[in-house]
Amino acid sequence: MREMIDSGVKWIGRIPSTWKVIRGKYILEYLQKPVRETDEVITCFRDGEVTLRSNRREDGFTISMKEIGYQGIDAGDLVVHGMDGFAGAIGISDSRGKASPVLNVLGTNQNKRFMMYYLRNMAYSNIFMALSMGIRVRSCDLNWKKLGELLYPVPCIDEQNKIANFIDNRLHKISELHKNIQSQIDTLENYKKSVITKAVTKGLNPDAPMKDSGIEWMGKIPEHWLTIKLKYLGNTKNGLTYKPENIVEASGGKLVLRSSNIQQGKIVYHPDDVYVNSKDTSSIIEQNDILLCARNGSRDLIGKNAIMLDSIDAYYGAFMMVYRCSNPQYIHYVLNSNIFDHYLGTFFTSTINQLTKRNFENMVVPYTTSDEEQKEIVDYLKNRCVAIDNLIAKKRAQISTLQTYKKSLIYEYVTGKKEVPSDE
Repeated sequence: MREMIDSGVKWIGRIPSTWKVIRGKYILEYLQKPVRETDEVITCFRDGEVTLRSNRREDGFTISMKEIGYQGIDAGDLVVHGMDGFAGAIGISDSRGKASPVLNVLGTNQNKRFMMYYLRNMAYSNIFMALSMGIRVRSCDLNWKKLGELLYPVPCIDEQNKIANFIDNRLHKISELHKNIQSQIDTLENYKKSVITKAVTKGLNPDAPMKDSGIEWMGKIPEHWLTIKLKYLGNTKNGLTYKPENIVEASGGKLVLRSSNIQQGKIVYHPDDVYVNSKDTSSIIEQNDILLCARNGSRDLIGKNAIMLDSIDAYYGAFMMVYRCSNPQYIHYVLNSNIFDHYLGTFFTSTINQLTKRNFENMVVPYTTSDEEQKEIVDYLKNRCVAIDNLIAKKRAQISTLQTYKKSLIYEYVTGKKEVPSDE
């Protein structure tokens, strides 16, 4: 067993006696490369991928009309996102392109993948958030000055290579497991949606006489059912618009529910929720409101919704809307059928992903006027969906365990707590 010594740095802890602790400015180089006319925009994502935006997705980004301060990036450059680095937005570019100055582009004579993994370790250990002061929620302010002053544990280059290769190999295996489990989750979620869709379009009586709804996604519906626009079943209200100066501490304002507060069809709360001081009373959420995401970075999130089951004194935000009706539990299931899969593609343009109040209210849904039949469908779906949701929760727990193991793996090897096995 190799000898360990105190590194002198709290978040690094003990390191092998053959390792050194060096400030970043002595082993990293801050690069500022010119932009070429043919360069496309590069983005550093929170999962650590650094690639051309066109390789991944084009929607959900703020488009800069003037590319002030943009810089060139080459394939192989080490990139640290100045605002999202705390979440792991740290990686090595796979392409040539250009990016805004929020990305710190670095060179080094060390193993770049080793340095990348150590930087990610600091992100996962909340080091970057601890260094941030007075910035927006869920962000940090990493810049070259801070990165250059941080301390890095550095083994010899051969050991760096071994550690980087070992982590690469293990993370690949973790990624494959993650993909497999996520595929199972997707299958379960699609199955759940199909169960809901069948119940809210066909009813529960397999012998009921059917008629053509005249709407593609519905197909045939029970003969005694209606097709009706949502505006005739309830009222829709847009959320609160507020300014940065309205944001206050929790003790001095009201909570603003946003898209991040809707998770798996439920309202959840976070430590970094936003509170505002406002005199507006028109955007206060009420019990049994259906809260919907009306605008977000990704079109996949548009339309996600949850019922506010609790009584709470809170606003809903500008990118949200609420739908108020006399039978929210039944309508909630309707909204979690295949309805949005059909309608969303007809609402959006290439420049904005938004579900407007008008578009939402004009969506046509299948509807039974029988309160008794609605209750039967709600009770049936509650039982079926709880069983599916329990399976999904177990799969999500497995992914959470993999994420924890991934972070632990990186920490143990980039700080020398564990040594790469000789047979690797």
